[in-house]
Amino acid sequence: MYCYRCDIIDNILPFCGTACKKQRNNGERMKILKRFIFIVIISLLFGFQSLIANDLFFSEYIEGSSQNKALEIFNGSDATINLTDYRIAQSVNGNGWQYWHEFPTGSTLDPGDVWVMTTDEAAAEMQAVADEILSYPSVVHHNGDDARGLEYSTDGGVTWTLIDIIGDPDEDPGDGWDVAGTPSATKDHTLVRKSSIAEGSINWAASAGTNADDSEWIVYPVDTFEYLGTHGENDTTPPTLVSAAANTSTSVEVTFSEQVDQTTAQTYTNYTINDLTVTDAILQSGGMTVELITGEQEAGYAYTITVSNIEDLAGNVIDAGSTIGFTGYEEGPTTGQLMFSEYIEGSANNKALELYNSSSQTVYLDNYRIAQSVNGQGWQYWHEFPVGATLAPGDVWVIVADEASQTLLNASDEQLSYPSVVHFNGNDARGIEMTTDNGATWTLIDVIGDPNEDPGTGWDVAGVAAATYDHTLVRKTSIETGNTDWTASAGTNTDDSEWIVYPLDTFDYIGTHGGGVGGNVVLSNLDPAPGEAVTVTLTYAQQLVDPILYWGTILQDPFSEIPMSPVKDYSWEAEIPGQTSGTIVYFYIAATDTAGNPILFPDGAPDDVLEYDYALNDFQAILKVPHYTFSPLLGETFQIQYSAREGDKVVLRLYNSEGVLVNTFTNEFSSGTKTIEWNGKDDNWNTLPPGLYICHLEVINPDNGDIKHAKAPIVISAPLK
Repeated sequence: MYCYRCDIIDNILPFCGTACKKQRNNGERMKILKRFIFIVIISLLFGFQSLIANDLFFSEYIEGSSQNKALEIFNGSDATINLTDYRIAQSVNGNGWQYWHEFPTGSTLDPGDVWVMTTDEAAAEMQAVADEILSYPSVVHHNGDDARGLEYSTDGGVTWTLIDIIGDPDEDPGDGWDVAGTPSATKDHTLVRKSSIAEGSINWAASAGTNADDSEWIVYPVDTFEYLGTHGENDTTPPTLVSAAANTSTSVEVTFSEQVDQTTAQTYTNYTINDLTVTDAILQSGGMTVELITGEQEAGYAYTITVSNIEDLAGNVIDAGSTIGFTGYEEGPTTGQLMFSEYIEGSANNKALELYNSSSQTVYLDNYRIAQSVNGQGWQYWHEFPVGATLAPGDVWVIVADEASQTLLNASDEQLSYPSVVHFNGNDARGIEMTTDNGATWTLIDVIGDPNEDPGTGWDVAGVAAATYDHTLVRKTSIETGNTDWTASAGTNTDDSEWIVYPLDTFDYIGTHGGGVGGNVVLSNLDPAPGEAVTVTLTYAQQLVDPILYWGTILQDPFSEIPMSPVKDYSWEAEIPGQTSGTIVYFYIAATDTAGNPILFPDGAPDDVLEYDYALNDFQAILKVPHYTFSPLLGETFQIQYSAREGDKVVLRLYNSEGVLVNTFTNEFSSGTKTIEWNGKDDNWNTLPPGLYICHLEVINPDNGDIKHAKAPIVISAPLK
């Protein structure tokens, strides 16, 4: 007898064979049917799971300093998603899923949009893009060893399915999980999902990967917030050069702004260095730094690395001919590398130390430690830096108490619980020590306070009584090395002290150093962009009357005046308008004290002035001269200022009114903006006669031979009889 059910089964499952039709009993047929139904159900479930996974996934994870913590979830589908069907599972210290975060009732997420959750004590820029701001405890109060998972329900919350994960809920990795080859990357880092990833993954090992290429994530340094609030846009930006520093006399490390493609990064012909050969390029763990193997470097020599063809992980290519400088390797450490740049002894636990690398070399902090004295009992304890920690040239290392204000925590590299090197009072000395023999012996290179003296409340600094108590001390930017003579460093007044004393809980300067141009004067930006105005801040320990800022772009022209406005006690500000590329701005400040005595900054003004400049990065020829005549017969001089992009060939000549060349001032490769003080003589050192002369600047691009010109008239006048 013909059986339709059996025929259907045989046609769908051909392994049964048509010969089985007549022999198979009903029980056998039912077993096969059940197997078929099971296979269909499993197939449907897996297909449905795939659809779920494409909807929603983690796109960013932030575990930053203090409470700078966040999660970002991305809707990669074409439909608006009802977040009621999703929740986030939480694991603490590898103890499995223990808690769950549910989204606000009725919340939805549009296609291509993100949902951001932050702590209520996170940085302002994080909270500004947040959809949920959560108080402790919450799903975003995670540490580096706490897993998070995204779950989905199709039945109104009766059952839940895991669709994406960060970390392993059943493992405590210690500090954090490795990601993309970066150790403990889930601690003190920002993770951004690559935009090529279209769905979540519940295989954390595969998602984390072992290097920059096979990981689903890009690892950024601590407190990287710029990608929060959007997803995918970071992959349209090409990589840029961040830093370069020599490790040995035959190697230099180049760091990019993001992880870079291994193939292009390790193609050594993509790098050239003036006066050096590059023989190899090795991408380092983390995927953002490349070690270049070079010929023997000249110690202290200024090199420039030119980089082309390097791609990021999304295929964006670095701007061709991108450059960055470094200094030839010098044996270290040296006493001039590290010094205290700021000291804060504020209210409650608002206490901090800032150390500054004043050298042109990377500082390896394993070679340094901080000595501690309590109540004048001599050096008793020592703070060692995290193993392997480094400090780039011009950068600072900030250590704060873990209960300090959020402003201090946000600027910190180390946050320490009591007792620690930053849990000091005003009468506790601190010193920086250095070793050159791997810790066998240590040498003191800088000090705050006297370790063998208890001054009572604190030490006097710059004429301020007990200034190491309830004050902030900022090292003057004119100081470039440490000082083990505390009496000389503290000084007796504002002029001879190495420090500027600020009131209690002044946190404005923590996290950077070198924003000043000398003593009591600080700039908002020492390297302003073209057109960017610069704020000049004057701080002085006593009241001043009507301070005025004088400024100009040519020294011998009359300076413009800007009255300075008081911003707080003993502090005044004025803004100098933005200038074009290649411009040097000269300025000084004049005031009187309450007794009518003149006070000048710098002391030798107006003959001595302070300055900053606007870098020239484009192919240009810029020539500036004063707008008046001069007479060399009277001993007068004339300033000629010229600017060209670094590396371009510069030729500066002077012609008389008949077009005859009378002087070649310079014929060299440019190093930026320069000023020549001309005495009115020709190439043969003869004083030129009165008349009209034409100064001619020629700038040549060495790469393609293009030429730019600039001209300016100069009039030599005859002395009046």
